[in-house]
Amino acid sequence: MALHDFQTFDTTEELFAVLDRNRQAADGACTPAQMALKPGDYYVRFLPEDDLVVYGEIIDPVASDQEYGADADELAYLKELYSAPHMQGIRFGRHYSVMCVEGELGDMHVVTAHVRLSLEAFNWFKEREFPSDKAVVREGLALHHFEWLAGRP
Repeated sequence: MALHDFQTFDTTEELFAVLDRNRQAADGACTPAQMALKPGDYYVRFLPEDDLVVYGEIIDPVASDQEYGADADELAYLKELYSAPHMQGIRFGRHYSVMCVEGELGDMHVVTAHVRLSLEAFNWFKEREFPSDKAVVREGLALHHFEWLAGRP
């Protein structure tokens, strides 16, 4: 199924069964380096089918919500949620691209991260408004420290 395909379900049970199978497949496809992504890390995701590059910073969801005044119950819920076994490959963060240079908060699965960036590299891309142009991306990677996390797209 392509990224832009839609799938319909007759029941919510069927929907959740497919979601669970897909999550298990994603978890099983991760490299150890992808699973090691943690708050404070920066990454790049290549989406060649959309001619788009997504950059991101992994953020601790509990610390983030605490900054915004979440109460103790909300913080306990987030801590429990993100430590649940089914969330092992999920990371909270702010994600950027040419389509959203101000960044968007949300979850991502680490199997989608291709490169770990240094803070210096991330800031270089940020100064250029998170480019998707291949020549600019290659230039940025050539100038800065980075680590391939999975197969090169």
